[in-house]
Amino acid sequence: MKQYVGLDVSMEETKVCVLDGAGVVVFEGSVASRPAALAKLLNAKAPHAERIALETGSLSSWLWHELKAAGFPVVCLRCPSCQGGPVDADQQNRSERRQRTG
Repeated sequence: MKQYVGLDVSMEETKVCVLDGAGVVVFEGSVASRPAALAKLLNAKAPHAERIALETGSLSSWLWHELKAAGFPVVCLRCPSCQGGPVDADQQNRSERRQRTG
């Protein structure tokens, strides 16, 4: 069963959303923004993750390297609105939850 994970990282806490292959949310929760805590949650809630995505940010490099070293299929995505590029109306009005689920 394929799973896809979105991470919304902040300094203290990371919100986690796990989707199944059909795009249905199978888990939403939060965990401390620490590699060991994230790894424990990902192993428990997304053992079949095909891709784990997080946006660029102050902790993204550290978390990417730690999660990648632990064997997770993690990718770091550039947030278009953070780069000064064009942003469509849908992106401007996106909620944090919608960012995690796509």
